[in-house]
Amino acid sequence: FETPTDWQDDLYNNHDLSHNHNLAFSGGNKKTKVKAGVSYSKNTGLMLNNDISKFTANMKVEHKIGNRLSLSLLSYISDSQRNGTGTSGEAYKVRTYFATTKAPVTGLKTFDDVDPGAMDDDEYQAYLTDKYKLSLQAYEYWRKVNTTVCRLDGGLTWKIINSLTLNGSVRYNWGNSDNQRWWGEHTIPLVLWNQ
Repeated sequence: FETPTDWQDDLYNNHDLSHNHNLAFSGGNKKTKVKAGVSYSKNTGLMLNNDISKFTANMKVEHKIGNRLSLSLLSYISDSQRNGTGTSGEAYKVRTYFATTKAPVTGLKTFDDVDPGAMDDDEYQAYLTDKYKLSLQAYEYWRKVNTTVCRLDGGLTWKIINSLTLNGSVRYNWGNSDNQRWWGEHTIPLVLWNQ
């Protein structure tokens, strides 16, 4: 007798909470005004080990240099991290519809003597889909994407006369993205790599 599997419970058994935090302040005097803020959010996915977290910080400074000249500075930084494979898009990923379409038992397939080395790629993927738990398949194709963005803006405003103002600004952008992947021993990309 084979114990049936609740695939929705297996795949979606993520009880972590999503949360957001924000902190902002502002202040200044007649010549200088400052605004700043930081925020952090973590949004968990339905699947275990799938989440997105993001940290952002920004600051704006406005300063009057004189009666007709003012300076503004703006800085922004963002760091985000996406964990897990997600549920759509690329090949070899666990799809959400598997949890509702996969049979709760495999029947006589459990007793088959199978040689995975004799299968082509499609047959092997079908074999894996039938044999392994959805949570294990999601765990074995792991992905982490880290993205960092930094932006600095500066500007000068010169009020030449009451009806004529000259504005100048500069911007510096920098960013980095690190995309890491890991395939477990039962996923097709690693099987093909080892052939």
